[in-house]
Amino acid sequence: MELAITSLGMISSVGYGVVAACAAIRAGIVRPQPLHSFRVLVSQPVEDVPLTAYPIRDYTEGFALVGRWLRLASGAWADLLQYGSFPDRSHSDFWRRTGLVAAIPFPDEESLSGRKEQDLALLEEAYVQPLLKIANAPLRPEHTHLLWSGHTGALEALCHAQRMLESADVERVIVLAADSYLDESLLEELLAQRRLKTPAVPCGLMPGEAAACFLVEPEWKTRTRRARPEAVVRAVTAARDERFSMAGPHTGTLLAQVVERALDMAGLTSPFLGDVHTDLNGENWRASHMAHAQLRLSQRLSPAIRLRTAAHSLGEVGAASGAVAVCVACRSYQRGYALSDTSLILMSSERGHCGAMLLERPRS
Repeated sequence: MELAITSLGMISSVGYGVVAACAAIRAGIVRPQPLHSFRVLVSQPVEDVPLTAYPIRDYTEGFALVGRWLRLASGAWADLLQYGSFPDRSHSDFWRRTGLVAAIPFPDEESLSGRKEQDLALLEEAYVQPLLKIANAPLRPEHTHLLWSGHTGALEALCHAQRMLESADVERVIVLAADSYLDESLLEELLAQRRLKTPAVPCGLMPGEAAACFLVEPEWKTRTRRARPEAVVRAVTAARDERFSMAGPHTGTLLAQVVERALDMAGLTSPFLGDVHTDLNGENWRASHMAHAQLRLSQRLSPAIRLRTAAHSLGEVGAASGAVAVCVACRSYQRGYALSDTSLILMSSERGHCGAMLLERPRS
């Protein structure tokens, strides 16, 4: 089943909507701010200074953890509805046949019961149900799903959405991902792991926050509904290496394998030439992982590919990374600055998840 993306939504530190945010990312606009609530020690001279981060100013202050995800997600959802000209809730048949797959960050291990299904049910009650109330969206509970898998969340959510559409349970699915790296407990953990970019750790991540979402439906359905496709999904796949460690060694094997699988699924035999949207964020382990994967893919990727990295503008946005990349790729088609008719999205998480997605410019 060939799928089309027909609407986009996003909120970030460089734009309160997908159009403004993607234009800012394309232009390389950055809006770092000192995070006065979290300070780090510098040695010359010895003093503590605010951490530099990418918060969404005057939007998420006062919210924490799930409440912050909800704030972000509801903003992206509102933008999705405006961008795609959705029918209101009175069109019950439309919403009754619409599904939702929401991707969230990896939860704190100490907060889990050890039973994944039970933990997901509790998180769905705390996150998905309030989100639908805020959005005033009459989706059926059996058509909503929640998953966690870090950076690959949106890609794994799309795989799940594909299965929902193939089973004919729904006619369209909203894929939504939100994350914030600005909670104090997470920042303390990242600082202890020496993953934050500070004067003492020049190759580290800069925390940010964002939410992004997109609507996906069978391509033939877009013609029936007269919806404008933003892009066509040629392939999406994901996998996990249980033995992966950020400490290494980083061979890029699994990431290369999922890319090859995506290219094969799309039927591409010649070397891929186009934009490659990555989740590089300044950390050495992620750059090493990507570099090794590129070496393994030397016969499948053209040397002239163009790497695109949203984290340069947004900072580290975790589980939202994949959905942000989808929005940026789709908008590059609409604005005419994509390198070619196909774009590749590559994501990998600190827990060994890898995903690849191939998008194509919609047919006119």
